[in-house]
Amino acid sequence: MVEGKSAYICLPLLPHVTSSFLYAPQLRWKSYLKCDSVSFPFLLHAFISTQDTLKQLLTKEWLVKIDTLKSIPYLIKFYASPADLTCCVLITDTKAVWAEALSGPQFARRWREVNGLEPISSSNSMVDEEEWRAHTLEHLSNAHSLGGITDLSFEVVETNFSDVACTLEDQSFKWRWESCFLGYRASAEILSKHLVLPLISMSHLAFSSKDSVGEVSDAELTKAVDKVGRTARRNVDIHIKNAISKPRVATVLRRTTALFNFASDLPIILTSAEKPEFEILPPPSSKQGAKSRSSQPARTPSPVMIEKEDLKPASKSISPDRAKADVRQAGPESDSATDDSDDEEENSMDKGKGKAPLQQPDRPGSPLPTPAKKRPTQLPSSDTDSSPVRPQKKVRPKSSSSDEDSEGKSNIVKRGTVSGEARRGTRQPIKRGGKRF
Repeated sequence: MVEGKSAYICLPLLPHVTSSFLYAPQLRWKSYLKCDSVSFPFLLHAFISTQDTLKQLLTKEWLVKIDTLKSIPYLIKFYASPADLTCCVLITDTKAVWAEALSGPQFARRWREVNGLEPISSSNSMVDEEEWRAHTLEHLSNAHSLGGITDLSFEVVETNFSDVACTLEDQSFKWRWESCFLGYRASAEILSKHLVLPLISMSHLAFSSKDSVGEVSDAELTKAVDKVGRTARRNVDIHIKNAISKPRVATVLRRTTALFNFASDLPIILTSAEKPEFEILPPPSSKQGAKSRSSQPARTPSPVMIEKEDLKPASKSISPDRAKADVRQAGPESDSATDDSDDEEENSMDKGKGKAPLQQPDRPGSPLPTPAKKRPTQLPSSDTDSSPVRPQKKVRPKSSSSDEDSEGKSNIVKRGTVSGEARRGTRQPIKRGGKRF
């Protein structure tokens, strides 16, 4: 628990690295306490971010190993200090960065555990132990070199103590790294400083040199690289602009990106770029907009509106000539019973003159009209029959169709004449006169 307590003490001192622990939710405190390395990610980040360690890692080459099961390439950087017998490793898949740092006792404990050796006994002297650790660390450093890592088998294994665990194995020894994720911000900084910017300078050197880079000697290539590097570190922004803005470099990078991402249309590679002419058209003025609006034809009203406007004047009144003609036609067809009802309606109209009667909606098609009752008046259902009409009077139970037609026509005539004379006002109920016997 000493390591756990020291970690809690370091939390306030390293607030900028505590977020890296949040990116590994599958890890637990017990797992970290069992691990032999600098387990906590914020302590590991602080160890990796020191100036001495970063400088040592900057001088190391990238080693490449492939996970054959998932076909994922891993780039590895290794650093070992023979002075204090410490070592650290950076592992990336070009998207995230994992790291692990080991002290001298942790390195020796890990080596004995992986290779199945007996733990250190109290009888062994510390001098012999230090010599053995130095020899073993040098052997591990040789394995993490361009010539030594090609013969090692590489495998990513499952673990409960870290984010990414990988094993390196040879006929004479085995080794396992338990690396933790450093966080996205630290990963971006490390990848930019250790991989992206150097590759941009390499592309600038390859495309700007007269001779092919693969054909020149090592001494000449070293001089060319030093010249480009010294010029680039003075003004990094100008160096990146000069390297990427060349048409051939930009188009090669564009085509390579399209090929890697399976694009259907592959862009061509160009040696020179044409300069376009920027001719900006002025926006349309308000006068031109008014002319364009006036030139548009007026929108015609819908047929439904025209039909309503045409029907409104015709439904208000009926011409006197047409009313007289209807009366003449209805006269000979009506019988004595009809005359009685007409006289009765005239008397009631005289009594209620000056009050606008309410109209009862007509019910065409009913074979036998029901006896008249006092019902609440209703508004007309259509615009064509908007003239006021008194409620339907009690009709005889037996009446022929011809009698009903003649009575309807006479009612229409009377309604037309009354609507022209009567003044429209508030609709009042009609006072019914006395019945005749």
